[in-house]
Amino acid sequence: MTEINMQDLPVTNISFTTFTLNGYHGLKEWRPILTIPYLLMFLLSVTANSFLILLIISQRALHSPMFVLIGLMAVVDLFWPIFFVPHMLLNFLFDWNQISLSGCLIQMFCIYIFGTFQSTVLLWMSLDRYFAICKPLSYHKYMQVSSFLKYVIVTVIRNVIFITLHLIQHHKL
Repeated sequence: MTEINMQDLPVTNISFTTFTLNGYHGLKEWRPILTIPYLLMFLLSVTANSFLILLIISQRALHSPMFVLIGLMAVVDLFWPIFFVPHMLLNFLFDWNQISLSGCLIQMFCIYIFGTFQSTVLLWMSLDRYFAICKPLSYHKYMQVSSFLKYVIVTVIRNVIFITLHLIQHHKL
């Protein structure tokens, strides 16, 4: 048995510009058929979340922090599938199985940013319920819509900076 010395191997730097996606490999003939239920679920999700957002915006009685948070969660649930389902449906229909490096990084950014934003909204929902249940007399002091939206904007900016720095590190690798 011969030992290989790592220092004797030639060093090459390989950069990939496209990635091959091998998911659903065993379902090759079913992929066009699977497009129909996935498309219907996608359209239902987009329609329901859009309706919920429009309802919260149009009804002045729903402009309390709890409903603003539900609306923000609907925004996350609206945009999350918009960034990856259309590409998946095109892959199913036309048997495409590649994605460019920039497309992959954009999808990663969008999925990460909406994932962190969703966890932030869930944190604010729990704080809203905490103040409503445990400190009901000072609920309006803590959860005024104007000050509440300032906190949401700060956390959105924090999430964008965090995810951008994270993806820059991935791109350098």
